[in-house]
Amino acid sequence: MVRHIFAWLWAIPALAQVHSIHPQGHSEITYSFNVPDNTAESGSGPIYFQMNSTRQVQWFALGQGMQMAGANMFVVYTSGNKVTVSPRSGVGEIEPLYNKDAQITILNGSGVHDGVITANVRCDTCLKWNGGTENVNSPSSPWIWSVKYGEPLNSVSLSEGITQHDDYGVMNVDLKQATGGSSVNPFAQIARVPISPSEDPAFAALQ
Repeated sequence: MVRHIFAWLWAIPALAQVHSIHPQGHSEITYSFNVPDNTAESGSGPIYFQMNSTRQVQWFALGQGMQMAGANMFVVYTSGNKVTVSPRSGVGEIEPLYNKDAQITILNGSGVHDGVITANVRCDTCLKWNGGTENVNSPSSPWIWSVKYGEPLNSVSLSEGITQHDDYGVMNVDLKQATGGSSVNPFAQIARVPISPSEDPAFAALQ
C-alpha cells in the first residue's frame, strides 16, 4: 500500500538526524536514512529513507538485506516530474516482484526537480518483512543497491517491468548515526543535491 502525504515545515516537532551514504563509485546517487528516537527505543515503528540521483536513470533501487533473495526492496522510476516508488520482494536472480503488503508513504519533496530525482519515503514495514528483520540499532546494517541508466520508464505502475541493472552492490549503513528526532518528514529541510564524497566518512569507509 503506497500513500502520498504533504508535510508542512512548521509541523516538524524535532530536528531529525540524517545519515547519508553513496554507493561505491557512484557519487551521483545518495541514500539517506533516519530512525526516529521512538523507533530506536521501542524496536517498532517507522523508519525513513531518501533516494536521490543527480543523473537520469531508468530506475534505481535500495533494499534491506545482503543479497537479492529475501531482500525488502524499493525501486524508483519517474513519470514526467513525478516519482514512482515500487516496493518489491527480492526472489533471486529474477526481476523483483511487487510487494502489495508493504506500507510506505511518499513524502513531500519527492519528484524530479532541475533534473534531480528525489524520493522521500516513510516505511512502516521495514523492521520485519517476509524474508528478514531490521536491527535499527545496528552500526553495520546491510543494504543492497542497484541502478539502470537510460531513458526514464515514464510509468506510474507499481508493478512496471524493469530490465537488468547496470551496476549493483552491498553497503553497510550505520543506523546509529541515523538515529534521532521525531520528524514527520526528516528530509524536508535538507538539500536534494547529494553531499560531496569527500564530506561523507561513510563513503570513504567503502573505498
